[in-house]
Amino acid sequence: EAIETLPLPDCIFIGGGLKEPVLHRLWDKMAPGTRLVANGVTLETEQLLIAAYRKYGGSLSKFETSHLVPIGTMQGWKSAFPITQWSVTK
Repeated sequence: EAIETLPLPDCIFIGGGLKEPVLHRLWDKMAPGTRLVANGVTLETEQLLIAAYRKYGGSLSKFETSHLVPIGTMQGWKSAFPITQWSVTK
């Protein structure tokens, strides 16, 4: 609903939870030159981002990060979910 009432942005960042109807509504409303960056960690969102990349272009990236956690009296790296990112300028 907010898409319809807010002023048009220069850049849109989606941190996760993207759904297909929202993506297509955003794309329809975006002015030329607007940048869209969307992240996802689920297979469903990754599939949506791949389909959007194929339809609209842009670039796809995958990022993998880890953070330090205790392992007994020592420390080790624990992997986070890989992040798929689609970036495009309309």
